[in-house]
Amino acid sequence: MEQNTRNSLLVKALIFIGGLLSLNFIISMLFPFIGFLMSIAIIVGIVAIMYSLGKKFRDTVCDGVISYGKAFGFLFETYFLGGIVAAFVMFLYFQFISPDYLSQALSAMMPQLESMFKLYNVDSSEIYDLYLKVFKPLPYSCVQLIAYAIVSVFWSVILAAFIRKDKPIFS
Repeated sequence: MEQNTRNSLLVKALIFIGGLLSLNFIISMLFPFIGFLMSIAIIVGIVAIMYSLGKKFRDTVCDGVISYGKAFGFLFETYFLGGIVAAFVMFLYFQFISPDYLSQALSAMMPQLESMFKLYNVDSSEIYDLYLKVFKPLPYSCVQLIAYAIVSVFWSVILAAFIRKDKPIFS
């Protein structure tokens, strides 16, 4: 029973957080300025959903008592699952919908990078080759997945402190 409840909460996290992260990405690709403003609201929504799912996990699966570590693990898992969905959406977008976007972004960045390389006397050919490898759909999506993992740790550390609930002393 508890495993089914936990799995249903993770599926909700996958749908809601993954959907919101994907929506944030798509809006920022289509409407850059509006995407910036919307991303703030989406982040607040994601944090609220994580908190709500964490409390529900504590109250239903853990019988109202949860350690910091267990809360952290559940919250990390919820955000990271959503990040996997969003990274997959990014991959699909860059692979099939707009395959030229990453190469155009790299070519737009290069004049600024080259001026920085000249300022610090750095050979730009090696770094440019590295950028050419990273600015492809699969490596870029994997880098975003790592970024989602880092953000997941950040929010999980904070929210787990609010969700943690110890047993009463006299029970």
